[in-house]
Amino acid sequence: MLRFVGASAFLIGMSSVGFSSAVQASTYYISSVSGDDRSSGTSPAQPWKSLARIRDVAFQPGDTIFLTAGSVWKEPLTLTRSGKANAPIVIAATSGGPRPRIDAGGVAAHAVGIMNAEYVTVSGLEITNDAPTPAQRFGVLVSAENRGVTRGIRITDMYIHDIRGTNDRKDNGGIVFRAVGEKLATRFHDLRIERNIIWRVDRSGIAGISDRVKASNWFPSDDVIIRDNYVEDVPRQRQWHRFEVVI
Repeated sequence: MLRFVGASAFLIGMSSVGFSSAVQASTYYISSVSGDDRSSGTSPAQPWKSLARIRDVAFQPGDTIFLTAGSVWKEPLTLTRSGKANAPIVIAATSGGPRPRIDAGGVAAHAVGIMNAEYVTVSGLEITNDAPTPAQRFGVLVSAENRGVTRGIRITDMYIHDIRGTNDRKDNGGIVFRAVGEKLATRFHDLRIERNIIWRVDRSGIAGISDRVKASNWFPSDDVIIRDNYVEDVPRQRQWHRFEVVI
């Protein structure tokens, strides 16, 4: 069931950041300006350079990945590692400059992809995915496939714009969370999409996709909160600005 309420509702803070855990967590840094993929990546003075470096590391629950302010990448950020309930993996921006920016246009279908992972928080980035011609494209794609219940996803404080998707299908645009499972029924639990700015994207500003919506295979996501987002210049969603959806 969907419930729409005013945007003045109480906002949940970033409960995923600033937690304590017995897990031995690490902090990593990436800078497109001063980084080197041969560096350790574990200090601001020794950052990695590329987002592709993320694919090579077995991140552990509680790890934080800082993208350096002012950096710009023309490649996607894809995370396939999971945190835990009290120790999510966090992707965030350092302070002291413009938001780190990911321009995925002409390179990848998504700019940020959380793929079959849970207990992940992403915040503070600027995202684009523009191209000369329309195609299925995403700013942020949260995808769960054949994995049962996926928990603890947070997408907050993102600036997402100029996503050149296609208006022929709903499942592309600014932020899309997709749960599908031909072999194993799949859904989201405890997902938050809050305080994001989304504009000039095709086709959906924020969309949820599931293949379990019929009475015969009903397996809906629950505890999904979409709150206090600003959405503008989006086909079929122009009337949505500051809104809340609770599932």
